[in-house]
Amino acid sequence: MKKYVVLMFLSFLIPQFGSSQQFSCADSLSRNKATNVIEKHFADFITNNNYLLYSVADKWYLVIIESLDNYEEYYVCEDTLMECGKKGSVKIKKPNEILGKAFDKNLYHKGFINLNSDFYESGYELSEGNTTYFYFKDKDGTIYGESKLTAFVKPNPINETVYNYLLKRLLCYITPLHNPLPVTPTEVAFKGFDRPPVLSEPVKIFVDSINLENIPNALLKFYYYNLSAEDVFDMKMMVDTLNNTRKLVVLTKQAGDGYTFVNAKIADWASEYSPFDFILDGDTVNSKPLVEKLVSLRKECVDSVIMNSREKMVIIKTRDK
Repeated sequence: MKKYVVLMFLSFLIPQFGSSQQFSCADSLSRNKATNVIEKHFADFITNNNYLLYSVADKWYLVIIESLDNYEEYYVCEDTLMECGKKGSVKIKKPNEILGKAFDKNLYHKGFINLNSDFYESGYELSEGNTTYFYFKDKDGTIYGESKLTAFVKPNPINETVYNYLLKRLLCYITPLHNPLPVTPTEVAFKGFDRPPVLSEPVKIFVDSINLENIPNALLKFYYYNLSAEDVFDMKMMVDTLNNTRKLVVLTKQAGDGYTFVNAKIADWASEYSPFDFILDGDTVNSKPLVEKLVSLRKECVDSVIMNSREKMVIIKTRDK
């Protein structure tokens, strides 16, 4: 069962389609499916509002709608083999730095881009994972940034911070453990009053002691996106029935106790100051060798950990052991 859960956790990163054409049938299918999702679930919500849509494998959809004071986030699963439907909204208060960028139409291209578009005329450095589809639509109905890409691609026509934020948010929903909590006395008390005992909040996923949403992109690219089920050492679900929340805790085999120690130490800070960079002995952790060095770090080698809020960086100094 554990291996199945891990495979599900990682499966959306595995490619399921070949490379796209200039505008292929697969591209048209993604656009049509996305249109159907919006018309089926959100027709009454998007009138006179900006919104964006991000999907993986034409199955899992993240839709965020901008209102006056909030952003409202929704998750939709549309697949014949899985439970389908729309999850209730998660309200994200304004201002929000990342979503402020996501809803700035000036950051997007016009027209459609896929891996065979002129944008990639000189090729691409990296394209891995399952197919993704994205667009931003303003209140006047104009579409910006429409793209059919992969889960991890470089260069990316979409702002990298925004793109990875959406990917990680969607991952928090894509889990077979996203089901109703056991019935509590509170649920029983409300039974019959049309209060479904289902969480609208996604499962929070902590990997190696840090929230998945806050993991720097370099670690995703050079470590976490390359994992398989065999690379997971332990995984458990923690349920807080009092607050109706769940947390999936994953520990990978290569993670040293020093790396998890640092992550646990900065976890609360990271939720406020993400995205941030790790600085290891004076070097920004943005390459595979440095990522491997950081992940394998032992606790006895950690000399100091400093969180620099102004520069959004975690400065780690080590000592020889």
